[in-house]
Amino acid sequence: MTDQQNIAEIELCLRGLLEPNNDVIKQSTDKLNKILKTPISSLYLFHILQTSPYPEMKQLAAVLLRKKLVVHWVKMNNDNRLTIKNTILQLLLAEPTPLVKKAITEVIIIIARVELPIQNWNDFYTFLFKLSECQDIYVRQMQLHIIDTLFQHAASSSSKSYLANIYPQIAQVFQNAMKDEFSVRVYALKAIGSAILETPVESKVQLFIGLIPNMIETLKICIENEMESDAIAAFEVFHEFSECPFQSLLQYIPIICKFSLEVISNSNVDNAIKTSAIEFLDSVIQNKPKCISKNNLLEPLLSVFFNILTLDNETAEENDTEDNIYQGAGIALRECGQRYSSKIIYFPSLNVLKEYAVSQDENRRKAVLGIITQLSYGCSETMKDDIKTIIQFIVNGLQDPSKKVRQQACISVGRLSENLHPDIYEFTSTIFPLLLNSLTDPDDQFIIRCCFALEVFMGNLEKKYLLPILPNIIEKLGLLIQRNNIQVKEFGIASITSLAFATEESFSPFFDQTFGLIKNFLIVQDKNLLSLKAGAFDCLASLVKTVPKEKFAPFLKELFQVCYLNVEEAQTSEIVESCFSFYYSCFEHFGEDLKDFLPQVFDQVSKYATSEDGIIKHQDNANGTIQGIDNEEDEEEDDDEDALNASYSVRTGFVDQKSAAIHTLGVLATHLPVSFLPYCKLTVEKLDGLLGYFHNEVKDEALVALQSLIIPINKAYPVQTPWVKGDTTQQLPEATKVLLDFSFQTYQSIIKYDESKELVARVYGLIAQTIKTLGPATHPYINLIGLDILQAFNSTLYCQTCTADDIDGLGEDDEEEQDDEENQDWEDDESGDLHLIDMACECLIEISTVMGVKFKELFEGSLKTILKLTKKTILHSIRSYVIGSIAECIKVIGSDFSSSFDLLYPLGIRSLGDESIKVQRVGCYLLGVLISRSIVAKPDHYYQIIQSIHPIITAPDQDRYVLDNACGCIARMISTNNSLIPDQVIPIFISKLPIQSDFEEVDAVVDAILVLFTQKFAVVAPLIKPILSAFAHALSQPLMAPATIEKITHLLRNLLTQYNAEMKEVMNTLPENEKIVFQKL
Repeated sequence: MTDQQNIAEIELCLRGLLEPNNDVIKQSTDKLNKILKTPISSLYLFHILQTSPYPEMKQLAAVLLRKKLVVHWVKMNNDNRLTIKNTILQLLLAEPTPLVKKAITEVIIIIARVELPIQNWNDFYTFLFKLSECQDIYVRQMQLHIIDTLFQHAASSSSKSYLANIYPQIAQVFQNAMKDEFSVRVYALKAIGSAILETPVESKVQLFIGLIPNMIETLKICIENEMESDAIAAFEVFHEFSECPFQSLLQYIPIICKFSLEVISNSNVDNAIKTSAIEFLDSVIQNKPKCISKNNLLEPLLSVFFNILTLDNETAEENDTEDNIYQGAGIALRECGQRYSSKIIYFPSLNVLKEYAVSQDENRRKAVLGIITQLSYGCSETMKDDIKTIIQFIVNGLQDPSKKVRQQACISVGRLSENLHPDIYEFTSTIFPLLLNSLTDPDDQFIIRCCFALEVFMGNLEKKYLLPILPNIIEKLGLLIQRNNIQVKEFGIASITSLAFATEESFSPFFDQTFGLIKNFLIVQDKNLLSLKAGAFDCLASLVKTVPKEKFAPFLKELFQVCYLNVEEAQTSEIVESCFSFYYSCFEHFGEDLKDFLPQVFDQVSKYATSEDGIIKHQDNANGTIQGIDNEEDEEEDDDEDALNASYSVRTGFVDQKSAAIHTLGVLATHLPVSFLPYCKLTVEKLDGLLGYFHNEVKDEALVALQSLIIPINKAYPVQTPWVKGDTTQQLPEATKVLLDFSFQTYQSIIKYDESKELVARVYGLIAQTIKTLGPATHPYINLIGLDILQAFNSTLYCQTCTADDIDGLGEDDEEEQDDEENQDWEDDESGDLHLIDMACECLIEISTVMGVKFKELFEGSLKTILKLTKKTILHSIRSYVIGSIAECIKVIGSDFSSSFDLLYPLGIRSLGDESIKVQRVGCYLLGVLISRSIVAKPDHYYQIIQSIHPIITAPDQDRYVLDNACGCIARMISTNNSLIPDQVIPIFISKLPIQSDFEEVDAVVDAILVLFTQKFAVVAPLIKPILSAFAHALSQPLMAPATIEKITHLLRNLLTQYNAEMKEVMNTLPENEKIVFQKL
């Protein structure tokens, strides 16, 4: 065919694309995909763009040309490229139709992105800057659009450096544009934003930053004229400013924040725009929190959020639209709790909460519950300290005359059960009856919230609260499942599931009834009942451990087949996830007995673990595309462009499904160690890709599964002899070394480069578990990772610094406040930092346990760093973890710590007077251990400890954990040097027994009593009865360590031998239940 024939054919196809006929469109698309394969086809499209009298045809030709030039441009000869470059610029000026102008502009941009970095279009910038003088307002808009896009796509360093040479001219264009017509200023706003964000050097960005006040003024006009999309786009630009590292931007962030607060407070502004303003503030809270706190914006910000949460928004929980201002304010408030010290968030909020709580306005009373729920994500430790106030808000809410307040109270109970665990359970006798009484309410929507609260609350509830009323709960939940509302049925089943998991074998009497209730749901096909089907499989999983194995075993084959078919059918991701839950519950309970099911289950869960189902690619489609037009196979550059403009997310259901699949792999490795060994290598290969997955929940499960592989490997290739503390001569088997080499390489990468404190904490926990399992043979890995662990105490991990909001150059006062700010930072992300330090401490304890004296030098050398986290200004929970861990390390290292006595002793004494009972109890523990491990301890030290501990041990209604640790401290002092313990202390000490909560202190007490009988029998003889009662109590505890029971038994036999008459006389006077305990011995 001749060129003219090809052009005519393309024109015919373009007309076909404009026809309102799907068949014609498809035929035209197919023909175009064949014709437009070669570079010459781009010339044909350019000819149509030049010559066609029809705007629609020219627009389509330009859109296709932009798409094809990405690949065709470099394949054209120089003459053709030069022709297009010389012509297309004038074509833009000559074109009268705005849509065609826009399409031509996109073609110009594609060519510029290729030619400008190699300095091969000398006329372009002259043309570009002259556009400011063009009378056509649309051309001036396109000028800014070109600049905007070039900045956005300046991906290579050469491109950025070429743009840098013309920054002054670009700045002049922006200045002119900001004096232009309003529509031009809107384009300029976005282009200036891109220039600021994409300029790599701060000194260069100064040319553009001064225009930010003009940007704010333009945004104001957008809002006044109800230009919603433009206003939202502007806030998105400001949103990105909050993530930008340039210090010169910081002076403008507070100004934008103040403006945003005005927008949110303006009743005439559309909610969608307000939501964008809230999202900007949320981003500032996350990335530049000090811009708010240092400029006294925190109080007005909280006030605005609180006011929004008092709005009448009954559908907020179900409404996921972007303009949900209620939901946005809640999320931002949650972020406040996580980013700022609870001292400046929670306590100042209390006055507002108390005012709202007694308001006649039900929306304000409801807001109280919403606010404490959001704050609990970040202020959990502080709220635990003030738990009585929180519980009063909850109880008032559950008893409120307004149903929507009671509904919110139920939601709050559910969330607080997770965030304020375990402290909230001290008030079970108050909360639980109110929830149970609500189950008879006829309102289905209220019942759904109530069941949600019950499901979560019962998940961590002690059996002693559940067992007496178990039949009553089952009866009420059974009635709910009979209701017609599907959601009520679903939540009713979920509550029974939670109940079964919480009570396990005590649920056995209700197994048959519950199994009969759910079995029909396991096979339903009605699309409206699929959520019930998923819930039924979850419930089935909870029943596995409620009855003896022999009762459940007959159902296994059939149930596994049902699960297998449902996973293969995959009606919903929730059903698949629930089937996996059943799988791993069975494997946890039955272990190797289910090895015959391993091959098919492994294949299924492996497939879902590595599946990309649910991943959504978000593509920037602003440049326009024509559906159905193919990319050539070699369009690599086009693919690169798509990747630059794309982001990815994954639907929550598929994350949960994927996580459950990975979790199942870990369970298989743990509970079928013999049968799973052949699958270990393949599992590592599959986990390798998942360890870098973009969703943290998936990465977390992959890390746990990887560590689980140690169990089958270690079982198949065990070390030759049991490990001995400090024995570094023992070598790991080669298979174990291969696994640990890969694992610790992964661990180091996450510790050094991951932003998530939760993931780094997980890694620390897995390292501790590995060291505990394999012992001193892990010393090469301990040496590799040791300094990375200590970094957590110095706040220098990447996850601790990547979002640091360091504001330099604001004045001398900031330098003076630096230390205070460092301490405050430790209070900002309470839950994240707390878990991170907890797991770092766990690592230190396990290293101390396996390495013993060989770890002492490094440990003592690190104490000054670790002790930074014991300052009074540090969150008390972190202080308690650190102090307790120091004590535990000293205890298990098992050497004299006199060299650190002067450093640690004052810390212990200060801790006894701390306002936090958590710090008090670890202070007792530290002093007891330190005295027992320091030969330099003097009589004055003993005397001071006894004086300091006396108010604690004699205080009425003292916390039992504190009392147990105080007893442990005195016991260790008695064992170490009983001559320094006044006789009058002994009866007080014995009177506070038995140990009731911290059973690890029983050993120390037993050792002390042995010393007292040996050295101070006259003092202890009148106290034999309470001593025996304390022993009886310890022996009757089901969780008491066997070694401790053996120690008590051995001591009793010795005492009976030495003091037979005295002991028998007292034993005859003991209560019957205590006599029975001793008779069993």
